[in-house]
Amino acid sequence: MRLPWDREGRQVLALTIEQGAVKLVLAQRQRVLDHRLQPVNPAFFREGLPAQPGRVARVIAGAVKEFGGSIERVVATVPGFQSMLQVLELPKAHGLDPREVIPREAARAMGIPLERSVLRWHRLPDWQDRTRWLVVAAPRRSVDAVVETLRQAGLGLHGLELRPFALARAVNVPDAIVAWLGADGADVVLVRHHAPVVCLGVAWGAEVTEGPVLVERLSQMVEQALARYRGSSPEGWVADDVPLFVCGVPAGLEGEVGPGVAANLGRELQALRPPMEVTEDFPVHELVINLGLALGEA
Repeated sequence: MRLPWDREGRQVLALTIEQGAVKLVLAQRQRVLDHRLQPVNPAFFREGLPAQPGRVARVIAGAVKEFGGSIERVVATVPGFQSMLQVLELPKAHGLDPREVIPREAARAMGIPLERSVLRWHRLPDWQDRTRWLVVAAPRRSVDAVVETLRQAGLGLHGLELRPFALARAVNVPDAIVAWLGADGADVVLVRHHAPVVCLGVAWGAEVTEGPVLVERLSQMVEQALARYRGSSPEGWVADDVPLFVCGVPAGLEGEVGPGVAANLGRELQALRPPMEVTEDFPVHELVINLGLALGEA
């Protein structure tokens, strides 16, 4: 979903809108220049999306003003937990037009309503007699919500993508299992060859989830993501030594979450060290998505 533009090392604002918060990172190449974590009244959201974009926009505009100067490029992620990602396999056939076939197959395999979705795809290396396509889909209302919010904040949007791509960049390893926690849900992403191939998102809204319950939920989500990959990929397996990353909030605040999930799965828990220059007190877990977005422009 990312839109292209030149890369001259200019400053980029990586922005995420989450339930009850706006998070901003100002970066240049692989160095963080500044950041903001701005709380927003949860009443301004519905299902993880800005329900009152004007009020959320005022928070964003105020935070941007504190950076000083002008913002030339803004990249963001699609908010909410309704986005989907899947690898589709199609037979090799002369004259096959992906613009016709992929939307039809995506609707069937992913169960998405095409008229209410934004759909993009990218061809992967072929497998034997099959063509393989990485297909991403987001609800049109999620895309419209972030675009409208940034418009009212006076910001032009240069790039918009799903969270799994930012997470894949941030962990900075070829293969990984990534569990990201937000305030109102979680994403589990399976990364193969530096690219997300499976994403499972679950929203639990205002329900309080912490400690052992959170560990058990995340463990189950990882197992479901691995099972989905086994059932849909010709490779079909993930080695036992593929590292596990647990990040986001409250993962960064509750030290037992990551080790608990790793113990349940019998996998190595790896520390999160995105390849960017940051200060020692930089809240990496809080802003891991923003770092991944900025890395896409480094």
